[in-house]
Amino acid sequence: MTRELIEKKQVEVALRELLQTSADIVQAIPVGLFIYQYQPPDQLLLVHSNPEAERLTGVTTPEWHGREFNEIWPQAREQGITQAFLAVIESGQMFETEALPYADNHQAGAFHIRAFSMPGQRLGVAFENVTKRKKVATTLQDNIHELKIAYQQAIIYAQELTREITERKQAERQIQKLNEELEQRVTDRTRDLSLLYEVTLVASESLAMEAMLERSLDRVLASIRHRAGIIHLLDEKAETLNLIVQQGVPADILAKIDAIPLHNKLARWMVEHNEPLLIPDITADARLPAKLASQGGRYAFLGVPMRAGGQMLGLLSLIGKRNQQFSVEEVALLASVADQVGVAVENTRLRQQAEHAAIIEERERLARELHDSVTQSLYSLTLFAEAGTELIDAKDFEAAKHNLLRMGETAQQALKEMRLMVYELRPLDLQREGLIGALHQRLSAVEGRVDIKARLVAEELVELPSPVEEGLYRIAQEALNNALKHAAATSVTVYLRVENEQVELEIVDDGKGFDPGAAPAAGGMGLVSMQERAKKLGGTLTILSTPHKGTRVKVNVKIPEGVQ
Repeated sequence: MTRELIEKKQVEVALRELLQTSADIVQAIPVGLFIYQYQPPDQLLLVHSNPEAERLTGVTTPEWHGREFNEIWPQAREQGITQAFLAVIESGQMFETEALPYADNHQAGAFHIRAFSMPGQRLGVAFENVTKRKKVATTLQDNIHELKIAYQQAIIYAQELTREITERKQAERQIQKLNEELEQRVTDRTRDLSLLYEVTLVASESLAMEAMLERSLDRVLASIRHRAGIIHLLDEKAETLNLIVQQGVPADILAKIDAIPLHNKLARWMVEHNEPLLIPDITADARLPAKLASQGGRYAFLGVPMRAGGQMLGLLSLIGKRNQQFSVEEVALLASVADQVGVAVENTRLRQQAEHAAIIEERERLARELHDSVTQSLYSLTLFAEAGTELIDAKDFEAAKHNLLRMGETAQQALKEMRLMVYELRPLDLQREGLIGALHQRLSAVEGRVDIKARLVAEELVELPSPVEEGLYRIAQEALNNALKHAAATSVTVYLRVENEQVELEIVDDGKGFDPGAAPAAGGMGLVSMQERAKKLGGTLTILSTPHKGTRVKVNVKIPEGVQ
């Protein structure tokens, strides 16, 4: 059973109980008593009667229930009694008269009648023999007030209960409406935050500019359930808005907005005002390119500037049907997203500039390396070759043989260093290979190809943060480079293990060795760089070496908390 039915039942039960109280009073009054219900415009229907009324009239009064007053008192209308009774209901004044003959020729007699108004547009009619007129008056005097109060209580209670139920329903509807509005706001806010998060996530993926903008536009259109969008970027000279990516834009529009000069009214307005612009009909606004006027008013335009550092970098636009409406919340969301994309554009440009600068720096380093090592080795080979020719001409074959051996050693060293440079030109992908994979790849590509016995002894590692893996790899790389370029090592072993919640990396070679105490003062062999990297990782670096007895480089780094 629904709540509405339950509440209706409660009202009916409560009203019935109170009406029963008034009915009991009707039954108890020792005079004939009829209760009529007024039915507009001029009917009085019998709804209650008492035993005394049945005794006096000689009929079973329940048979009359529901019958109209004029049926019971046939002469009432002619004698003006009906009108008088109706006036009682309207005025509330009591009315008295002698009795009329009853209907159906039932027992008649001389009766005194008193009519009085009742709550709820009801009429009470009390009657008794004329000889007992005093009794009638006394009886009504004692009971009529109580009877009216009973009826009034029933009506008031029903009205109050109904009002309370109505007010509660109104309150419940209001609460439900507020809950729905709140739920919608939460949904919209969640959508907004999700979209901003997704755009930020795309921007953090270090994608190429076009790929980053394409994915950002896709996220925007999917979130606001829109089909067509465009992203323009200002060129380097800040003279033209060039279309970079688009999705779902009609071909007849696309061809006309590939490039928008900055002196165009739309572009100039966006730069000057730096705020969103909604044009319901692209043919009705002079700020849009004149080439769009031929589109017959089929489209609407919403443009939002993409900014970074207060400067406009481009334009995020939506193309919709003519007169399409956008809510204030949607425009505000697009403005926030456009700014986020603008920051991503600026970061991508800065990253590209940094990468370009890093490439130039790397080229300069390689040029220095070539000059300081390989070029010197090649020059030495030229000198050895010239000296060898002179020794052969002088028939000093023993010296010429020694010279050839020196040439072979020099050529071998130049080959090692060339292998190292070629390997360093390859991009490092620690995220894909992992620390163990990157070390194995290094030993295989460099040491393994220049006749150095290389070995990697590694345990299964925990998953370390990227900065820790890169720092350990760079230390290993520097130690291996030293063994290759300076130590003339014939074998090298790299150990990688986990002990006492620490990662331990150790590089051991059988090269010429050196005096660690004197090396830092000379500032060579990359020792300072290794120390700095270990310190940055919060670890310790130990170097053990003796001239002619090889070198052992060991670094210990504590595993960060939370890493499993």
